[in-house]
Amino acid sequence: MAELIQKIYLGVGKVITADEARAIANRAGADLSGTFTPME
Repeated sequence: MAELIQKIYLGVGKVITADEARAIANRAGADLSGTFTPME
């Protein structure tokens, strides 16, 4: 799971949005909620 989250994080703001990243992680079983703001 950590590797998946790491790969998703690297794509946020470049390839996918934060909402898309959360949806992907949740489909994998992460159960995330709230907002996500990647660090630059």
